[in-house]
Amino acid sequence: MRDEKPSGIFKALNLFSKAGPRFDEAWSTLSFIGCTRWRWDETNDHKWYEVDGHGRYSGIAPDWGKFYELIGHDPIRDAVPWETIRADTANSRHFLYYFRDETLEFMAEEWSFIPSPTV
Repeated sequence: MRDEKPSGIFKALNLFSKAGPRFDEAWSTLSFIGCTRWRWDETNDHKWYEVDGHGRYSGIAPDWGKFYELIGHDPIRDAVPWETIRADTANSRHFLYYFRDETLEFMAEEWSFIPSPTV
């Protein structure tokens, strides 16, 4: 495999603006509409910040711990195994969500964030 980096850009997606002012006090649901594939791996904050960058997007994505959409050419997207639901569509988009202890990735047409009114 060539050591090629994505030429696309990472767009930070703001969950908080969709949640409203009481986000920190509520459970919420993050959904991926038209999801074609997903993956969950153990890229955590330690792997992200290692000098040799064990995470695929270490040193490329702007910040750790954020929700991103990768837009544009990404030659390393398929360098790892995915759980496939069906073939990607022309409208499939690449979403990444970095948690403290793992990373979730989705290929989906859209995302939705709905805060729950109760804890």
